[in-house]
Amino acid sequence: MPVVGEFWSVVTHPTAAGRPSAPEEAHRFIVALEAAGAEVWTPGAGFAARLTQLAIDLSVTGPRIFDLQIALMAFEGGATELWTADRRFVSVPGLPVVPAFQAAAKPDGDHDND
Repeated sequence: MPVVGEFWSVVTHPTAAGRPSAPEEAHRFIVALEAAGAEVWTPGAGFAARLTQLAIDLSVTGPRIFDLQIALMAFEGGATELWTADRRFVSVPGLPVVPAFQAAAKPDGDHDND
């Protein structure tokens, strides 16, 4: 559930772009995503060992560990790309990061050649 926690942290933060979401709004958005078929991936057995080894291998320090945690869960959950507006997002090898607004603007859903 770390992804839900990260989402909540960003959208309800007092300095969020536009305006912060109220907790009830953030909750309704998560519920709507799940109702539409979205899955919330959770870490499996041995996740801590895989995460910390990747952090060593990629020299990840400080708060960027949260990026790596999200990326690893997405990768292990079957994601083929990760959309984010964070230009410094740390991902795992084999999971390309796509600029969120660029990806959302493509009507054909083809992001492989970006």
